Amino acid sequence: MFHGSRNLGRLQEDCLPLPGEHVILSGRRWRVDEIDVERKQVYVVPSRGRRPPAFKSGGSDIDPRIHERMRQVLETPTSPLYLDATAIEILSASRAAIRHMDLGRRVHLKENGVRLMLWAGTRVHRTFHLALHAAELEVEAATDLGLDVSAPGDAIAGALRTLLAAPDGIRLAAFAEAHHAARALHGDKFDEFVPARLWQRGLCQRAP
Repeated sequence: MFHGSRNLGRLQEDCLPLPGEHVILSGRRWRVDEIDVERKQVYVVPSRGRRPPAFKSGGSDIDPRIHERMRQVLETPTSPLYLDATAIEILSASRAAIRHMDLGRRVHLKENGVRLMLWAGTRVHRTFHLALHAAELEVEAATDLGLDVSAPGDAIAGALRTLLAAPDGIRLAAFAEAHHAARALHGDKFDEFVPARLWQRGLCQRAP
């Protein structure tokens, strides 16, 4: 990981943050600015953001039905009969946090943009992230459930209208390969030998 020409250290290859997200290294907070796929180098800039860095496990995608069920449980006042006292306490605290943060609402206006609460699974989350980033908007994961977009409202609305009206998976796959190092970091063993167009079509089928 580099700041300019200064080598700050190494990150685990399969758990790299996306451009715009934050990491802590050498005792400081950094925002990922660019990933150089060919050199396998990550370039960062100093950041003073308040959001804690995301620590990724590299696990499987979350199905939309999981997020939908999570939302139902959190927004329902009754508790399942099989929960013990500790589980009920944890669930109650989670429900209070959801109400306090109003995370059930889809769009939250912020000082410099919006927070989009998707509740739609990993693939939808990833696709929206790529589409907004490809539209040259500043976007990062707020949680596994939503995205923070720092841009004027009309720019955000325009990017989302384009995505919904004419989704272009190949374009997003090419963008993920060029700017998110998708092939190098998350591809299969022999993906480096696959022609770009074919690899991008494969990514469209299994990822976004």
